[in-house]
Amino acid sequence: ASAPPVPLTTMLSTAARVAVAAPGVAQHAARAAAASSLMAVPSRGMAESLQDLRKRIKATGNVAKLTGVMKMVASAKARAAEEALMAGRPFGMSLMSSVSYSDEEYAAKFEGEGAEIAGKKQLLVLLTTDKGLCGSVNSTISRMIGGYIQGQQDKGYDLSLFTLGEKGRTQIVRNMPEITTTAVVDCFDKEPIFPLAGAIAERICNQEYDVLTVVYNRFINAAGFTTTFRHFPNLAGGSSSDA
Repeated sequence: ASAPPVPLTTMLSTAARVAVAAPGVAQHAARAAAASSLMAVPSRGMAESLQDLRKRIKATGNVAKLTGVMKMVASAKARAAEEALMAGRPFGMSLMSSVSYSDEEYAAKFEGEGAEIAGKKQLLVLLTTDKGLCGSVNSTISRMIGGYIQGQQDKGYDLSLFTLGEKGRTQIVRNMPEITTTAVVDCFDKEPIFPLAGAIAERICNQEYDVLTVVYNRFINAAGFTTTFRHFPNLAGGSSSDA
């Protein structure tokens, strides 16, 4: 005769037998275990213990000290650059005034009554930065240049664009590729030495134009600047291609 079947409860472990005998107790225990495991996992970004919290406070203090040192270095560099700018500005302004005109002076001399403007070639040279974090230095030029170009084209000028700086290429050239002749980038992250200035000036002078207009921001102080237009008539007389 075959052996009698073994009851299911004797084949299970003690914990399983308790669960089978008292399912309500087992469910309560499971919920309690799940809740305790959730409570043991710290929230993201929170310290697990007081010691970890002290370590984070110390690390934050070290970052603050490093940031302070970086601010001091940046302030010293900015101060040195400002002093060099102020020392060289009288020479630069006197030279610029001798070969170029402001907006008002140029309009009075070359755009007066009877002036022949139709078809005149105007080359716009825009000075922007290669890097960001400059406030509105670049965005001011990019916002106003569209209206200026439209006004000059309405007068009859044949406009072309020459940009210096990565921000001028990304903010202005991509919206006006049809009139852009050259975009020079990575030119203002180097020392402002004469060979660099000469190479840029040679590229500009090789363009064809009757009047060259330089658009740049004139430094006043760390918190302010003025957008300036300076117009340089072609000193060779006629367009550059005829020189």
